[in-house]
Amino acid sequence: MLAASAAIASMIALALQVWSIRLLSLLIWDQFAATVLATGLAGAAIGAWLASRAPGVPAGSLGKRLVGGFLLSGSLLIGYWFLLTTVEFEPYRALLLGSGKHLSSLLTLLGCLFVIAASTGWILAGVFSQSGLQLRKIYCADFFGGAIGVALAVALGLWIGPLAGLLLLGSCSLLWAAFLLSRGPSSAARRGSALIVLPAIAVPALFLGKGELRLPEGKLLHGLEEHVDLTIWDVSARLDVTVPLRGIFHGAGGISKPAPNDEWEYRLVTQDGGAPTAILGLAPGDVENRPTWKKYLQALPFALLDRPRVLVIGSGGGLEVAISAHFRSQSIECVEVNSSLIDLCANRYDEFQSGLFRRPEVTVHWDEGRHFVSSSDQKYDLIILAGTDSFSASTGGPNAAVENYLYTVEAVRSMLEHLSPDGVLAIVRKHFESPSESLRVFTTVEQASRELGKAAFADATFVAAGPPTAPAVSWAMILVKPAGLSEQDHRKLTSWTAEHGHAVLFDRTAPSRSYFDQYAQLDSAGRTGFLRDHPFDVTPVTDDRPYFFVSTRRDGILADTWAMLRGSLQERQGAAAGISSVVGISFSLLAAAAVLLLAVAILSAAWWSSRSLSDPVELRSWLYFALTGAGSFLAEIGLILVGTYLIGVPALAVGIVLAGVLSGAGWGALGVCRKRGAAALGVGTLLILTAAWALKLGLHWPPLSLWLGCAVLGIVSLGMGLAFGAFYPTGVHSLPGMDSPSARAKAFSVSSAFSVLGTAAAPVLAVQFGTLALLVVSTLALASAGWILLSHRHAGRHRGGCFQPTR
Repeated sequence: MLAASAAIASMIALALQVWSIRLLSLLIWDQFAATVLATGLAGAAIGAWLASRAPGVPAGSLGKRLVGGFLLSGSLLIGYWFLLTTVEFEPYRALLLGSGKHLSSLLTLLGCLFVIAASTGWILAGVFSQSGLQLRKIYCADFFGGAIGVALAVALGLWIGPLAGLLLLGSCSLLWAAFLLSRGPSSAARRGSALIVLPAIAVPALFLGKGELRLPEGKLLHGLEEHVDLTIWDVSARLDVTVPLRGIFHGAGGISKPAPNDEWEYRLVTQDGGAPTAILGLAPGDVENRPTWKKYLQALPFALLDRPRVLVIGSGGGLEVAISAHFRSQSIECVEVNSSLIDLCANRYDEFQSGLFRRPEVTVHWDEGRHFVSSSDQKYDLIILAGTDSFSASTGGPNAAVENYLYTVEAVRSMLEHLSPDGVLAIVRKHFESPSESLRVFTTVEQASRELGKAAFADATFVAAGPPTAPAVSWAMILVKPAGLSEQDHRKLTSWTAEHGHAVLFDRTAPSRSYFDQYAQLDSAGRTGFLRDHPFDVTPVTDDRPYFFVSTRRDGILADTWAMLRGSLQERQGAAAGISSVVGISFSLLAAAAVLLLAVAILSAAWWSSRSLSDPVELRSWLYFALTGAGSFLAEIGLILVGTYLIGVPALAVGIVLAGVLSGAGWGALGVCRKRGAAALGVGTLLILTAAWALKLGLHWPPLSLWLGCAVLGIVSLGMGLAFGAFYPTGVHSLPGMDSPSARAKAFSVSSAFSVLGTAAAPVLAVQFGTLALLVVSTLALASAGWILLSHRHAGRHRGGCFQPTR
């Protein structure tokens, strides 16, 4: 029963985290993921500390503890579902705008997560404390339960959705509590009532529960919530599709000089409450005959190209596909990472679009754009990325630590290398009064072009902006022709922009004082100064730091964080506030983690007698669990970063890493018997990963294909998990002071508490110093833990088999 209870508690904890990250990301933003994870780990640490307060718990008392923990978890899970589906929360406004009115709503949600995590931590630490010689088997069950929880979260999240999944978790917890009661020493009447009452609560909750997530006004579909016609929980994003609307869809680029006949029906589609695209309602002949297509900024490259071979990265609902088809492109290859969106366009709404995606020249690929280009041997006359948002569609919010690798120097180099001799690369990004996104694309493309030795950048580049699509926000196209733009090309482009009401931001034939002109005219030293003095961080983005949307300058992080907390960030930075707040949020998480660690340290003061605090040998034992807790989570997030590069899909990378690490850790905990081998395996695995990443950065290795990348990531995650699973039981077995049940619970609490630090620090390290630095820090932390273990005077004293008490 102990092993099964550990597995079920871990299953609940992991599935709850995955679903909570998904649901709260819809309420707030993707970067909120680390907050949910830190809250869960802090709760587990407090719960484990409570379990350590009762050493030597008799079997009967342990049974009561298990029943109470599962009853509390199940009740709170059902209550959590009720809050999400009944109460109108507005935590987005509470955080972003500094409104205190709804801040209590957010604290209630986090408090509920904290208490559920504390109950599961209480259960797990209690089980470990009573495990005796079965520690490795129970610890193995803990990890396998977590792996099952992740699998359930992904599989059931697609089938029934996260909200119904919460009811499932609560029902499982209540039913298991009823089962434990039925086997306990209580009276027959009590056991019978438990078997009747708890299933009577759990089963109706599971099968009859209804509800929809109460999203804040304007967070979903930009205020069109009542028009939602279809919701799909895809592995990459929740898709919400409206009923047909009528008007002008400006898209990522904007339409100039709109006329009444430019209006049409369209279905707006959002991905996780953002990244809007539209499935256009087209009548037969609209693609060929409508004049509207020429008015879009995305039509600009066709001023230079005649019947081109086109690659559309991020085809979305099909706007760029329709524009390309209008200009009689020879072939149109579309790459879209969201499989459900492909299905909507190609099947469910195929008639609504008059078969746009079934046209003979159109081919659709389910892949990530960077990986598709890197693995392709085709040459294209036009590669276009129009507002492809890497930060919006990512289940579980892994972008707390990672964006995709689509806007890096290495990615742009790959795209330029896949152009035909007279081919064109066109990237469309938002343009603000003080440019951040558009200018960063400009600097990134400039560095990529320089590294490839292409024509003088100024002679090969043209930048135009469409009309405003929101106050102080428009879209800019950075158009690059590596072979160089001729005088005739410049005339065609300037004539096109003038005819359709777009603005020229950069044209070497007409110098101006724009930021683009200033940067292009500077030498290397001057560009370094320009990048240093610009209000936003617009330095070229690389694979080591792929944070294109993190534009807050390092010296302005604290100021932006304070402005965000006071609600004045938007006033000071205008429309760019949402882009530059990511690092501020990360530092806010780090501050919150420090407070949580301080609270744990105060609570844990009762653990250590004056002798313990003054005894360096015993203090080093606790330092071992602190280093392994922090180092393991730093390494795990580093592996997610590497995995995202390997396969290109953040959500898939997170799932593979979690499943691989948890499964491997289960086998590692079950099979480890010798501390030296375990420590060497853990440190060696991380050193290999660090060396591989360093080689990749130095040699510019391309990403792997999707399936090969998944296989490699799974194998590496499994290997890392084998190492991680050995840390806790090895330390319990080999370090002094770990013989008592209370000490085992305390060790679990220390490890969980410092995991909070690792979770909060990982995004900061990755964003500020790069993925390589994150892997190096994690390696040093775990290597230090291994040194403590191997150099300990008490290490290595066995009395028989694995995990026997030391003498």
